[in-house]
Amino acid sequence: MRALVSISNRFLRDAAGVAAVEAAIIMPFLGVVGLGIMDCSYMFLQNHKMEQSLVAAANYMSLSADPESVEDEAKRIAVTGTIQTGGEPVIKNWSTSDITIGYKLIDNQDGDYRGGDFVRVVDITTSHNYHGFGLIKAVTGGSVTLSAQYQQRMTRALQ
Repeated sequence: MRALVSISNRFLRDAAGVAAVEAAIIMPFLGVVGLGIMDCSYMFLQNHKMEQSLVAAANYMSLSADPESVEDEAKRIAVTGTIQTGGEPVIKNWSTSDITIGYKLIDNQDGDYRGGDFVRVVDITTSHNYHGFGLIKAVTGGSVTLSAQYQQRMTRALQ
């Protein structure tokens, strides 16, 4: 019995390999957390790209005298960054069909803004399924959709 107690005491006091055991327990957790941070960062980057692309498209349309005639060009600017057709999308699998363009008339009868009785605004929205590394998708249990919207006052459009 004393031999058993002696062996167990020696085993409990032995610190060799403790770091390896701790690392084996903690490393998978840290790996998952690291991948989660990377996946979230990538998702935020894609959302930022979508928002900035919509800003560029709305600015392009707001400077046109006839914004309806340049809607296709504005959508290409948003998706590819260029007016020409066939460009590579700034976000994988994002297309011009994902972008919706609408117009609003803001009542300006009180004269709060420069211009006439109504101020015309272009409203551009988009949504896109986020794929990423799959970790966010696994945690949420379904698909993740990124959405962005931007409104720009029409400066040259006929009021």
